[in-house]
Amino acid sequence: MKIALAFGVVSAAVVLQGCGQRSSPSPTPAPAVEPPPGEASTGPQRSFSFLQTRGSHIVDEAGRIVRLRGVNLGSWLLMEPWMIGIGNEQTIESEKDLWDTIRNRFGEDKTRKFIRRFRDTFITEADIASIAALGLNSVRLPVWWRVTDDPLYGEENFSRIDQCIEWCRKHGLYVILDLHGAPEGQNATAAINGESAFAGLWSSDDAKRRTRNWWKAAASRYRDEPVVAGYDLLNESIDADFETMLSFYDVLMEDIREIDDRHIIFLQDGLHGFHRLPRPADRGWSNVVYSFHFYPQNDQEGEMAVGRLLPAFHRTAMDLDVPVYVGEFNTIQQSRGGVEELYRYLQLFDFYGWSWSLWSYKKIEDNPDYNWGIAGYREDASFPKVTEAEADELEDAIRNLATKPGEKNPLLAAALGAGLFVPDDIGSDDEDMRWFDARTSMALPASRDGIRLEWQVSRPHFGFWGFGDSTAWKVIAHNRERHAVTLRMASTEDTIPLQVWINGVLARTLEIPGTGGWRTFEDRSLGAYPLETGVNWIEIRAGERNDAYINARALAIRPSPSSDSDLSENAIWLKPATITPSRIPRDYKIAWNEQPPHIGYWPSGTPVGWTIRLAEGGRYRALAIYSSPNSQSQLQIFRDREPLASQYLASSGGWDRFRSRDIGTFDLGPGEHVISVVWSSTNTYACGNLREIRLQRTGPVSGL
Repeated sequence: MKIALAFGVVSAAVVLQGCGQRSSPSPTPAPAVEPPPGEASTGPQRSFSFLQTRGSHIVDEAGRIVRLRGVNLGSWLLMEPWMIGIGNEQTIESEKDLWDTIRNRFGEDKTRKFIRRFRDTFITEADIASIAALGLNSVRLPVWWRVTDDPLYGEENFSRIDQCIEWCRKHGLYVILDLHGAPEGQNATAAINGESAFAGLWSSDDAKRRTRNWWKAAASRYRDEPVVAGYDLLNESIDADFETMLSFYDVLMEDIREIDDRHIIFLQDGLHGFHRLPRPADRGWSNVVYSFHFYPQNDQEGEMAVGRLLPAFHRTAMDLDVPVYVGEFNTIQQSRGGVEELYRYLQLFDFYGWSWSLWSYKKIEDNPDYNWGIAGYREDASFPKVTEAEADELEDAIRNLATKPGEKNPLLAAALGAGLFVPDDIGSDDEDMRWFDARTSMALPASRDGIRLEWQVSRPHFGFWGFGDSTAWKVIAHNRERHAVTLRMASTEDTIPLQVWINGVLARTLEIPGTGGWRTFEDRSLGAYPLETGVNWIEIRAGERNDAYINARALAIRPSPSSDSDLSENAIWLKPATITPSRIPRDYKIAWNEQPPHIGYWPSGTPVGWTIRLAEGGRYRALAIYSSPNSQSQLQIFRDREPLASQYLASSGGWDRFRSRDIGTFDLGPGEHVISVVWSSTNTYACGNLREIRLQRTGPVSGL
């Protein structure tokens, strides 16, 4: 493969080319290293403990962070014909199609023999050893329900899963159990379901019952098994109604928790949108990890993934405060970034603290432009035509699916085995100064082509700012007092105009000197500001129309004795990032995937609240930026339940067409205020999308 991989990964490929060769029937386990308390565990485990969630982290029973870094064992316990070289037979789209065709041609006994041969061959203990040898610590195990429940296509028990767990125990890998193909199908894609099912799960009470029974049986069997990291309930339920999918999650979780209250439950967005998943507490969920799958659909998405698309998932993760598991991902081919860009994905996942599993460990492939798997590359990846080949030819072809030495993608193996990305220390000599980098910040673009996350060798930064773009840092203050704020940045500009916003209030507009180069990072003081105990949002906004702005790497706070009182308060912006968490109703969703984000799915008549603190206050004019297809709706603004302003909103012309509307003028005096916004419409399901409400000060409080 003609790929040059950055940061020394190519040099590792030579070492890793031979990983997984079958030197013995029982491979030697890879060496395991136990991290000290507090340090993330990412490699093969010497011992296992039950995993659980704590905030945005997965931790073991000792409280140590565990990052699940692994691969999918795709096409083994749910075989996808395209992954074993079957691509030219229209009648064989799924595993069931394959075995049914063979059964019709050669009978039941021969079919059972072929099924056993395939599952004995495609993945073996040697493959598990190869995965561990890369320094990974987990596998995601996609399963077709018939493998355990239907004797025509499986063993009518969990023996194959048991076998995989024992191999993984020996080699130090956690197992995430994934119901990849549910009874009658959770989506309409035959290859993914294992059969042509047309998403029948969602309309069949019997299919739901069998799915519930499957998970009850799995939970009963593995409730005392620490090698099992958790249960991935349903794979890619794209053809379900989203709320129906969530309701079935409720049912499955209740079933499992009655049997097993220790294992993590992995909940996918079903390809409906990661931002649409609810806050776990809103549905009574606990010990859950949220999961999404990411495949760039074209070359442009491949280029934008690290800079803009994946940071949008990070905004959701920050908002929901749950651990993230990228259950499937791949760049697929060179034109979408290839292995080099996939390595950047891994760095980004590690930087954000996400767990991940590549799709997939193995695919039979003869085109080096594709990087679907680590194993399975060979000169001829074709499979005999099932409707014409003789039985002996098919048996030889199945036997030939075994992993062979030398049939590896060395660059992909090197990228996966490169180790945890740990950025350089960003501290300073000042022990009282606490730093926050892009892991605790949201990039908030004002347009689709706005600010993006950029990567250098040591640590990412925010660059390519447009007018109105901002970054919002989530910082924790230990005490309610003034803090000096410092920005680590680089710029070729002589002076840089910017705005500092504290918890949604414009605090100061200032100019700071440049640093003389785009990679010359220096610290610049932004002044001292009052912060509240606990979570605060410090937002840095671009102050002019200039693409050549700054590269912002990190922000720091330090308690300050300063008594500065020249805070602006000329503007207040009520926007998604600064909503008071306790004042977000259950049914609201924030579209963090959008550029810029907005509040959506606004049920009629339900309030959303912001807590605003002002030193002087003033008289403010309110301007709403919204979109709605509804012919008429009403937006009301309240302060501490007191009506302040109200305005009827006309249709903007669609859900994605935003417009502005003057809501009214009112006073906000000094002190703390709870500002609530209520949107009402005859469309009770959703009034519209609210991007922000801008409060611009027009003068002092009336009468002063």
